[in-house]
Amino acid sequence: MAIDPVPSPPIPGGEAGFLARAFHLDIGPAASGIAAELRLDPAYVTRILRKFAAAGLIEMRVDPNDRRRRVLALSTRGNAALAGLQAAADRDLGRLTAGLAGDEAAELSEALRKVMRLLGGESLPSSS
Repeated sequence: MAIDPVPSPPIPGGEAGFLARAFHLDIGPAASGIAAELRLDPAYVTRILRKFAAAGLIEMRVDPNDRRRRVLALSTRGNAALAGLQAAADRDLGRLTAGLAGDEAAELSEALRKVMRLLGGESLPSSS
């Protein structure tokens, strides 16, 4: 797969997280589905999606089953940006947890599971 050699402009922090979260949803989400899943105002989501489309990160297509809906997909450039974000997050996580002993890592994992549960997010698979 060829990657566009023209460097992409940096994605602002909040929007980078939005890109990562939005496209870990079901394949081909609609903008309304992304707004609902992320509990964000649909107008705000639409503005961000328009920015991403202008930057070549996503493609918007009409849903063949409902012509009123737009179905979204990452472009080649969007997939590369998302891969870069994931790699950076993995590096940061590795750096932050490098000094933890096994029992400390398990304790941290359990604490994060509890935070997600308390905030009403998806639960992580248990390590035990």
